[in-house]
Amino acid sequence: MNRLLVVALLTVISSFPILGQSPDTKIEKESKTQDEAAIRKLMEDLAAAWNTHDGVSFSILFAKDADFTNWRGTLRIHGREEIKKMNANLATGMFRQSKLTVTSTQIRFFAPDVAVVHCDWDLIGAIDYDGKSIMSPRTYFPLFVVTRENGNWSIAVYQNVLLQPLPPGAIIGAPPK
Repeated sequence: MNRLLVVALLTVISSFPILGQSPDTKIEKESKTQDEAAIRKLMEDLAAAWNTHDGVSFSILFAKDADFTNWRGTLRIHGREEIKKMNANLATGMFRQSKLTVTSTQIRFFAPDVAVVHCDWDLIGAIDYDGKSIMSPRTYFPLFVVTRENGNWSIAVYQNVLLQPLPPGAIIGAPPK
């Protein structure tokens, strides 16, 4: 009798983790997979808009109150309308011939409707500051905070980083002398 009671008690106790799990775990995983696919598409759409040099298509991928910081930190703007104006200038200026390729996308969810996205981008064809020559290819590592509103993902925060090799003799993490 005691053995039967122990077996019954262990059966009940071992079921608690199952009781604590959502019966929709499979649905949640499918939803996360769909969200990841939608976010990856958002990144591809951003590159496609860049490559067609279309400031409107580019800006529409941002939230109305988005924040945008360029790789130098010299351009910090707020709002989709300002992003549209900025991109229109760049698309007809030094980036009018450029081509952007997304080579990597990593996504980390912080809430069901909030994710951080790290990308690797390659950019070719940008016109140099002299207005005549073409810059050498560049690699960027943009960071995005994306949010979902009314079922659609958009960019809430964008900050870009240009890969810049260390100068000769520099050691990573070493304090300056």
